Amino acid sequence: PYYPKQQWPITVRQLLAHTGGNPDGSGIGPEYVSPKQVVERIAKYPIKTEPDTKFQYTTSGYNLLGAAIEEVTGKSFNDYLRENIFLPMGMNDTRMNSERDLIPNRVRTYERTKDGVKVAQFIDASSRFGGGGLIGTVPDLLKWSRGVDTGAILSKDSLDSMYTHHTLKNGRYAALDYLLGWWYLALNGQWSPWHGGAQIGTSTMLYRFPSKNMAIAFAANTHDAYPPLIERLYELLTDELWVIPVYTRDQAGQAFYNGLKSVFDYGGGRGVTRREHPHHKPPPGP
Repeated sequence: PYYPKQQWPITVRQLLAHTGGNPDGSGIGPEYVSPKQVVERIAKYPIKTEPDTKFQYTTSGYNLLGAAIEEVTGKSFNDYLRENIFLPMGMNDTRMNSERDLIPNRVRTYERTKDGVKVAQFIDASSRFGGGGLIGTVPDLLKWSRGVDTGAILSKDSLDSMYTHHTLKNGRYAALDYLLGWWYLALNGQWSPWHGGAQIGTSTMLYRFPSKNMAIAFAANTHDAYPPLIERLYELLTDELWVIPVYTRDQAGQAFYNGLKSVFDYGGGRGVTRREHPHHKPPPGP
């Protein structure tokens, strides 16, 4: 109720799919901010893009969802997650981060600079409460993956909805490699949902491989450390290449392959140009 009325109405699903008009303004800095203050920041930037006309990835949209959960449940975002998701799945070490609380075994964070490794500058992640800002462990991430795969916290209908492409008003998919809250990768024919996050001093990633009943969770106390390590770990565990290269005999064959890939990659099948996955390098063009 304290978020001002916008030019267009916005739905929960649009925010989940990042098609809610690109709300902005969460900001991040050294000071603690409450969820209500985060919403007040976002409210200073009116939505200028009509919802369901464009995919625009934004943390602020998920912060609005977090504020909505607090308003509907009458509980803090942290308490709701702990009571309904984390503790039921045995994720006892996961919670919203707090720079003031004593959290056992919390690591010091670092950043790589031109002068070598330094202690990371201090930031308070409270402004990311709906789209980040959690603290936890790698074993807890694996418990989360198992809980999602086994339907421990979501019904089959909810899981199906989460894994369904969101469609824009023009009938095209909002993004070929994004569902509701999950990116996904077509890894050598495998459907692999994933998500990660990073900020100064931390990087985290969770890859799931449902066809193999396997997940890889990664966390580091430095920024942007994961791609080569995750790929190598996958290859060691499966004895498979992370990406199987495709070769053609001539430029015409390469052009034909690139055309098929742009149309059918990720199962989209609508000929929509997709945003390249950060770990996926397409074969060179002709």
